[in-house]
Amino acid sequence: MLVFMPINGPLWRMGLSELGYEIPLGEFQGFALTLLLFVIGAAMVISPKLQLPTE
Repeated sequence: MLVFMPINGPLWRMGLSELGYEIPLGEFQGFALTLLLFVIGAAMVISPKLQLPTE
């Protein structure tokens, strides 16, 4: 979850541009993407573990 915090968006952009990858997303779209990934990660951490029923 810490990797996808919205504050890390500019760091992701700088790191990927140093590796030669250009992200075709604007600033707001990049912020929305990192926010979405952060919320998904938070939901996965908070949600209970699902287990298959056993006999």
